[in-house]
Amino acid sequence: MPIWLKVVAGYLIMEPNIYEQIDPDVYRQRGQANEIESYQFQHWRPRILDAIAKYAKNAVVLDLGCGPGADCFEMKKYAAKVYGVDSSQKMIEYAKATYPGIDFIHADAAATTLQTGSIDTVLSIGLFEYAADKQRVMQEISRVVKPGGMAVILAPNKYSMPRGFYALACAVIGKKRVCSEPSFGQMLRMFKAAGFLLVESAMDDGLFFLPRPFEKLLGRRTWLVIEKCFKPFGRNPLSMNMLFIIKKNV
Repeated sequence: MPIWLKVVAGYLIMEPNIYEQIDPDVYRQRGQANEIESYQFQHWRPRILDAIAKYAKNAVVLDLGCGPGADCFEMKKYAAKVYGVDSSQKMIEYAKATYPGIDFIHADAAATTLQTGSIDTVLSIGLFEYAADKQRVMQEISRVVKPGGMAVILAPNKYSMPRGFYALACAVIGKKRVCSEPSFGQMLRMFKAAGFLLVESAMDDGLFFLPRPFEKLLGRRTWLVIEKCFKPFGRNPLSMNMLFIIKKNV
């Protein structure tokens, strides 16, 4: 294998059970892990917090794929009731110990134990790329959300540059992929099939693959320049992430 591809493979490929192996406290602070994580956190986090403040106010809310529970804690500042669902027992136990007063549930995202029409707002950050059946997850969101209720979803873009390198490296070395990222069009089709209308969307980060040694030196400046280049177009088709705010049909 060419040396550049070995670097890419080592940089991007994780073991299939990596989520269960991660220390929840380390995962909670992943926005500080490296230049890429720091850039993504600073780009997307303010928008997530704005959405929480707007759509969690006095609402019954669900963080689907809640991980260690940090977003549930943010929602609790505004919401009447907060649920957190995650498939990792380790993450749920950590969340329960760290954030008391929130109902954390160990369950699959496609089969929660919540009552039909019991939720005003669903938040889902970084879940859809790990869902084996994305349509089932979307249908479950539709089932638990009240008519007129909202969902805020952040998912990685299938056609982003880093994800493209990831897919190529996996294909070349014969490694089974951990993730299956959705495309923008796929997400829109799922929303429509589940009875949701698109209220707002954003694809505007400038994350572009750079070899690890160059990240600290050139990364942030490069990504900010790419952001500016695509700003006049309103959307960057190579954006690492996609943010959607959707509303269930009444």
